[in-house]
Amino acid sequence: SSSSSSASSSHRPDDDRAAAVEKKNGCDSDSERSAFASATALESATVARRRTKQSFEVIARFPGAIEVCMESAKQGEAPVLAVSRVRDPAAVGGFGEDGDVSVVGLAIAGISRVPSCASVPKRPISLHTVLTALGPRANPDAFPLYVHLCDKQDLSTSLEECEVSLSRVVVATNRRPVLDGLSARFATTLDLDGVCDDADADDGGLYWGFATLATPAALLRKSSSATLKEHTHVSGSASPKTPPSPRLREPDTVADVQFVGWAPASRERCLEALAAADDDCLTYVHGFNTNLQFAARTAHFYGVKFRRPVFCFAWPSNPPLPKTWAISAVLSVAERNYTAAEQMMQRSVAALVAVATQVRKTVRGRLLWKAHSMGCYLTLNAIDRVLQRLRGCTDAADDDDAALVSEHQRAPPIVFDSRRKKKAPSSQSSLTAGLSGLFGRVVLDAPDAPTWFFVDTLTRAARHDVRFLHLFNAKDEAVEISRQRRGLDFPAPGNGFVTPNVLGVQVVDCSAAKGCSIGSHDYGRRDNLVLDDQRGFFDGLNPEHRHLAPHPRFAAAGLWLLPAASSASADAPPS
Repeated sequence: SSSSSSASSSHRPDDDRAAAVEKKNGCDSDSERSAFASATALESATVARRRTKQSFEVIARFPGAIEVCMESAKQGEAPVLAVSRVRDPAAVGGFGEDGDVSVVGLAIAGISRVPSCASVPKRPISLHTVLTALGPRANPDAFPLYVHLCDKQDLSTSLEECEVSLSRVVVATNRRPVLDGLSARFATTLDLDGVCDDADADDGGLYWGFATLATPAALLRKSSSATLKEHTHVSGSASPKTPPSPRLREPDTVADVQFVGWAPASRERCLEALAAADDDCLTYVHGFNTNLQFAARTAHFYGVKFRRPVFCFAWPSNPPLPKTWAISAVLSVAERNYTAAEQMMQRSVAALVAVATQVRKTVRGRLLWKAHSMGCYLTLNAIDRVLQRLRGCTDAADDDDAALVSEHQRAPPIVFDSRRKKKAPSSQSSLTAGLSGLFGRVVLDAPDAPTWFFVDTLTRAARHDVRFLHLFNAKDEAVEISRQRRGLDFPAPGNGFVTPNVLGVQVVDCSAAKGCSIGSHDYGRRDNLVLDDQRGFFDGLNPEHRHLAPHPRFAAAGLWLLPAASSASADAPPS
């Protein structure tokens, strides 16, 4: 729900004192307000920002958390105030298209006392002003403060005002925020006992927070109708709804979405924000070699495309390896990293199950899933883990698992496919309600998983009303390499049809997808027709009601085909 926030009209006794502290610290006047309507808002109104190549924001939670220095400039240029060191792991970087821009070295563009302030804060006029606000002798009562950063070259040019749409994505991660030399980052492995303080982690060892994303308002476009017809959930069919009101044009690619900053938050506050959205919740699980910042950008992209609030689970999928590892003499760097990432994936299953359970207890709508590549393997492991737990507690022998079953019996009715004639037997009703409550509808995009496990898990879960959309591409080079590495027969789940005649599993051959890169592995987020098909699946449309054609050879087995004549690509606007 997009709306702008306004300052409270009531005057508190502390206002004058806060204003004095603010003035002393060089912040804006107390008319400063967040662009988000409230702490639970996930979308903000369009706000003005200085036109810079990169504009970021980090949190300073205590005095001295961020050290600043005056950097000498080239001849003819004015010196700039830049970050020299970070002492709080919450002030993480990872900005830019590749996530390789650190906080250290960026210029100070402003300081505010609210996150994502609607108006750009004033630029500090001197090093003394910044040290007074952020230095070790600053007033602790004035924190947290939010530091706006940009590239140093942007400060030497005349900046225009531009409009962006700000959004926040709830993220839970089992990556630890750590200090790495002078800067902070999210760890790429789980093996970091004693490296950092776990004070910010919940009782499950998970770190929660909001990732703030920005989409240029140059993409504004009036739209009186959706690409696919809006509809309500009616057993196996579609019912038209009123066309949506004018909205922001959807970003065409993830490159249109900029990572602005990270703000740690409690689990309760993050779940409250998801509950306030009052809609189905989309959970995104990324794949191999993906940092948290890119995962958050991709999650927001899918949230916009599928028009639902989105939640991101980030796991350490790009772990580095010690040079002394013996097997390094045999395997290539890519193979070693992939092997280590698969180990991290297996160790993240329990965390994902815990997160799914917590989110499901909170959201008012259904819990939907979008997984990509190795993230599909992780999601299927979570489904298998929950299925085993529920099978072992249908007699209520385990109090905790019995509570899990009881909790998810409140799940809304699942929309059956048109071929589904009746529900599961009543003796399995508790197990079915528990599993389908956590995993209502699941999109498996370019799945990178062993064939036997993939087929077995989908078959068992589909019997309990979990609905799957399996997308594959015969040209996918990444999953073909993985298939050969695992010694699997062709086809594998990522490049072929492996689940014929499984009720509850919709399979789409996306080999005709357009606009793909990196070995045809990213068609699920680059081809607009594939994106529309996923949205239709989440909305409850059967394949015959979407832009699909029956496969000429395997239609009877349940295989659908993305039309080869599709011109919908990442470079073309949605129809």
